[in-house]
Amino acid sequence: MTRPAIRDDARTACIVFDFDGVLVDSNAVKRNAYYDALADIHGAAEVVTEVLRAPPAEPADRYHTVKRIVSLLRERGLLDARDPARFAAERVDRYTSICDRELPLCNEIPGASTLLATLSRSHPLYLNSATPEPILRATVAGRGWTPFFRDTLGTPATKTDNLRRIALAEGIQAQQILFVGDSEVDRHAAGQFGCPFVGVVVEEGRFEGPVERVVTKLSDLLLHL
Repeated sequence: MTRPAIRDDARTACIVFDFDGVLVDSNAVKRNAYYDALADIHGAAEVVTEVLRAPPAEPADRYHTVKRIVSLLRERGLLDARDPARFAAERVDRYTSICDRELPLCNEIPGASTLLATLSRSHPLYLNSATPEPILRATVAGRGWTPFFRDTLGTPATKTDNLRRIALAEGIQAQQILFVGDSEVDRHAAGQFGCPFVGVVVEEGRFEGPVERVVTKLSDLLLHL
């Protein structure tokens, strides 16, 4: 396959969106699903809270999050699992089942569909999420959003790696990609890759410090292009 020639200018040539908390109001559902998936383990709630409050790291997906929770439970004598890897996999499956049931019921962030329809006419759009890619694709299709995106990228790749894939596919420089996210993990990925970042602030506490460019409603993203 012939790769596109790299375009070298400073304009925004491509827009990349995180999914949860940016386009869909689903952060609380995903957060609560960790508690529900481990609700039968005494002391697990405190450990889940600790892991979710820890400094973010890539990958920040369900597999690594549950693995960290299980590791801490075992370290503190709260879990005696003969096969911790199998136990973690079972709890990831339970987490996924909860999300599969609840996420389709989540509202979109106000203005998401309108913004995607508008921007897809002028820019190639991508999704870049810590959700497993097959699940993400099915979720996007269920909302009727697949036509808006040139590609939908999730785990097992990290968000930084996905940004590199997008730049290569589009034949553009990092500074020509705008990444729109709602968490410190998203800002960190943009920083590692070297592309501009806009933070969507719908709920407090998602960033460790001030974000240079912020929107509180999606329609304001148009001011940053």
